[in-house]
Amino acid sequence: MTIKPFKVKPKPPAEFEAETFEALALAVAAVQQKRATERGQEELYRSVENLCIHHKAPQLYDRLFQQCDEHIAKAVRRLDASSSSGSSAASASSAAARSANGTTEEERGSAGPVVMGDDVGFLERVRAEWRDHCEQMKTIRGIFLYLDRTYALQQPQIRSLWDAGLELFCKHLKSNARVLDKVVASMLSAIDRERRGEGVNRSLLKTLVRMFTALKLYHSTFQPAFLNATRAFYRVEGEREIQKLGVPDYLVHVTRRLKDENERVNHYLDASTRDALVVTVERELVLTHCGTLVRDGFATMLDKGQRDDIARLYYVLYRVDQLRLLVDAWKEYIKRTGKAIVVDPSNDKRMVSDILEFKARLDGILSVALKRNADFAYALKSAFEYFINERENRPAELIAKFVDSQLKRGNKGTTEELERTLDRVMELFRFVNSKDVFLAFYMKDLAKRLLLDKSASRDAEQYMISKIKAECGAGFTKKLEGMS
Repeated sequence: MTIKPFKVKPKPPAEFEAETFEALALAVAAVQQKRATERGQEELYRSVENLCIHHKAPQLYDRLFQQCDEHIAKAVRRLDASSSSGSSAASASSAAARSANGTTEEERGSAGPVVMGDDVGFLERVRAEWRDHCEQMKTIRGIFLYLDRTYALQQPQIRSLWDAGLELFCKHLKSNARVLDKVVASMLSAIDRERRGEGVNRSLLKTLVRMFTALKLYHSTFQPAFLNATRAFYRVEGEREIQKLGVPDYLVHVTRRLKDENERVNHYLDASTRDALVVTVERELVLTHCGTLVRDGFATMLDKGQRDDIARLYYVLYRVDQLRLLVDAWKEYIKRTGKAIVVDPSNDKRMVSDILEFKARLDGILSVALKRNADFAYALKSAFEYFINERENRPAELIAKFVDSQLKRGNKGTTEELERTLDRVMELFRFVNSKDVFLAFYMKDLAKRLLLDKSASRDAEQYMISKIKAECGAGFTKKLEGMS
């Protein structure tokens, strides 16, 4: 048997094209109206395949694009209609509430944005339209998958069916400024209410944020408006709370607000917003008021040893690159407080003990709250060198006498405790300019201890001399070593 080709290429029936286009259009309309299609999805898929095989893909794509365009335009018009009617009713309700409460427009404006009663309802309608669009485009793409794969995805200038749907939704949303503005304003209103302590539907906001992201409107439309609203909200709050709260409580408030905004990003905002959002909050709550925070709160925290509060202040100022203010205040506090200890003659008996106690407290703060920051460590050293030499020679003399009291027999405490005390005294010795004065008094006191046999321990004497030698050199301690 011989198989010969057709003399004339077979053609589909004359009515095939029109009937197939009509059947597919009816199927798309059914999907868009949430009705069951008359034909099965597999049959519809075969119809699309047949049209594409017979080179009707461009016409089919254009028809489908036009049908989706008209449907999405109607959906946005529905939102526009609901926005207008909802706004009128909500405005009347809001005005009635203000009248009943005796609240003026000026007072509402200073408290924050006016919240429309229908904001949530409008956002839910937007979400419903968006979800319907996504579900419908998934179903339509399933029916027209052959068209998508063999035509749309093969043509660089032609968008895939899914991307075409997003493009159409974005086009109509952008063309209707009233709807787009209402969506953004309603979302900002919900976020404002959440910041004021009210509960909001985070799932609703998350879906709408994802919508803006999918439509590529998030960074161009929503985020700028959101950051502006954030800036305005925290500017007012910062001015109010800095007057109402003490610095420690204000720092707790700032820390909580930063945590809240980070959680907001985690729950429904786009992750790319985090840095800009945190910077905005820090600028309004911290940077604007950093001078007040340092001036009104830091010295009191240091006096009371409030390490947790100092750590919070350090952290927020570090975040806004204003640690220099804190370093300067730290240095001035040490100079002022230390000078008060040194220059008071009536305090000579307790001077060294008070300075040691002061130094230990500052070291603890430096280690725990200030993260051993090198700038703060250098400022501490510089401040001690300043105030401990405010009375020429006297601090050196008193440090020598303090060492004498520690090395005399009868001093209570273990050898380890004595060595720790001597180590701390040597830290003060490093700040003293009149080291020769210290040496003169130390030699005199050492001689008395040795002659009168009042030294607590030869080992302790040798330990102290070795410390001085390490600090000042062998030439400085040559005579001391000969005496001991």
